[in-house]
Amino acid sequence: MNNSLENQIHALWDEAFSLPYGEVQVNLLEQAIPLAEELRDLDVNFHARFLVLQTGFFGGHAEKSLTQFAWCLAQYERDPVRFEQYYNSLLVNFPNVLVCVDEFPQINMRQIESLRSQMTTHFRQNGLSLRSLYSTTLLFATRAGDLATAAETLPLYRNAPHDQAPHTRAAEIDREIEYYDLIGDMETAIETAGPNLRRELSAAEVPHRVMAYVLRPLATLSRYDEADDYQRRGYRLIRNNPTFLLHFGLHMSYLVHRGRIDEAMRIFERHLSAALETRLLRSQYLFYLGARRALTAAAERTDVWKLNLPRTFPAYDESGRYDLAELIAWIDGVIQPLGARFDQRNGVQYFTQRLIERMSY
Repeated sequence: MNNSLENQIHALWDEAFSLPYGEVQVNLLEQAIPLAEELRDLDVNFHARFLVLQTGFFGGHAEKSLTQFAWCLAQYERDPVRFEQYYNSLLVNFPNVLVCVDEFPQINMRQIESLRSQMTTHFRQNGLSLRSLYSTTLLFATRAGDLATAAETLPLYRNAPHDQAPHTRAAEIDREIEYYDLIGDMETAIETAGPNLRRELSAAEVPHRVMAYVLRPLATLSRYDEADDYQRRGYRLIRNNPTFLLHFGLHMSYLVHRGRIDEAMRIFERHLSAALETRLLRSQYLFYLGARRALTAAAERTDVWKLNLPRTFPAYDESGRYDLAELIAWIDGVIQPLGARFDQRNGVQYFTQRLIERMSY
């Protein structure tokens, strides 16, 4: 029986790692967990969960990574000698976890502070810089619209020793752009973006994200030749990857700003299925904000729009002819309670007010 279970587990792992990052791979790896539990082998169980932790971040299922990270860290803390080989990877994933928590309003601030406290303890025990802790705290405050916390965290982040890994600095640059955009310093936002726009740093998803992040700063400064170029090139880089859902929202908002309504509506049409399926609620919210802006602009031209929307859409119409006012009402029914959940968790009225205004430039 044990040999049969082990064979099934390894077959799932082999199949999963023959695939690219994505939902299918994560689901296959997840199927190995109940088999590992049935096997009653803690080491196999740990490894099965660790694989989901590692791949979930890259496969668009950060919620699964967060669950398995908590489990693996708890097991490590109970028996650090037994699971020592995983420890460095757990440390590396601490910042990934804290980057992702803002996606889930069901994770409360007490839980987030507990994660930060654990990260502080482990990093100090290993003589590691707390720069990534401050970087992720700054990012969370920025995305929550919490200007006071962002201002308090900024000097801690700036004064902490650097992690020299190029991919880490590239991620920091993207986060700094978001901060400068929030405080209205558009010139600094664009200047900061330079190394990522020029691909001077080697990292995944560079310049994919940054080309979306600079659209609003460039538009605010009327630098439209650059912004139009980054929009076209940036969207080409991400259009086949549903993990860039929030960035699709940023592209839609910019296209409406430029009066390119048809292009914005095509992005809504093409990526609505990803928005319906995602568990990343902040990304979903930003996509729907961009979509609402596109639909509202389209409604100024006509009442009905022909769209090829997925059958999973609750308001799906076989004819493909959609009343735009009804689509806007449907989106409002999603974003209004969702935005309120984020604001309640974050303790700042931002999602339901200022973020909407910022997406409507």
